[in-house]
Amino acid sequence: MTEKSASSTKSEAIEKAVAFAIPMPRDSLLSNADGEMSASTPLTVNSIAYLTEGIEAFSVHPDFNGGGSVLVLCRSEDGGVGFRVSGFHLSAVSPTFKAALVGHLHTACTLHVADRADDMAAFLRLFKLAPSGAWAKFDPPMATYYRVLLLLEKYRCHDFMRAAFAAKVAGSARYAGDGAGWEPFYLLIMAHRLRSASIWAHILPRLAKWRVDPATMTAEQVAVLGPELYRIVVGISAYSAGGRAFQDVKGVSVTYPDYNFNALLSTLYNLEHNRGGRT
Repeated sequence: MTEKSASSTKSEAIEKAVAFAIPMPRDSLLSNADGEMSASTPLTVNSIAYLTEGIEAFSVHPDFNGGGSVLVLCRSEDGGVGFRVSGFHLSAVSPTFKAALVGHLHTACTLHVADRADDMAAFLRLFKLAPSGAWAKFDPPMATYYRVLLLLEKYRCHDFMRAAFAAKVAGSARYAGDGAGWEPFYLLIMAHRLRSASIWAHILPRLAKWRVDPATMTAEQVAVLGPELYRIVVGISAYSAGGRAFQDVKGVSVTYPDYNFNALLSTLYNLEHNRGGRT
């Protein structure tokens, strides 16, 4: 196998692994979210105004109250919730916000958006637009992840996500040869990077068909997983039928002392990119 074809097969294996983790066709995206998010939610930035104009009573989110030049304002029954962020950083991740901020990057301004405050907080945390440490233990329910996917589409973040995903893949592709049989290992690596109990609970039942037995893993497979993740797989196997790690995972959970939101970036892009037609 040539180096080029091996690389291509490897990339396909990675994409299939992550896409299988949480298959989300559009119907699933909407039905799994709560009733406040629907297909009729406006998908445009409503308006832009200077900070002193057209703003009713609002509170600034405690995790986004730094010195950013842009106030992203989400309306609520109490008037609104604001998020102070860097206009330059916001423009870098979203061409929609970039277009809205033309001529305003060097002045304080406000973006009025028709999004839930909780969803916008998760969206901004995803891109590390909150101060360092504000998102360290942020582990929202699955419904929030579904709605964040909708915001990624709404604000056209695909190019930024694609670049981030490519960087993550490059950082984890530490083996030689073709990609055959590596799908479960890359899926496990991505799940582990999320360090989220809610994501693991969603993924584990979908791994049963692979029936990975840690006792039969090669040294190379163990090396790809890494010692920490390999110990987790061995631990799961103790609860599973016949010692096969994912044959029966009822009641099994994976928890971490801390939660790292950073790796969600690469995984969410791939799920968004591959969700069409999967059930």
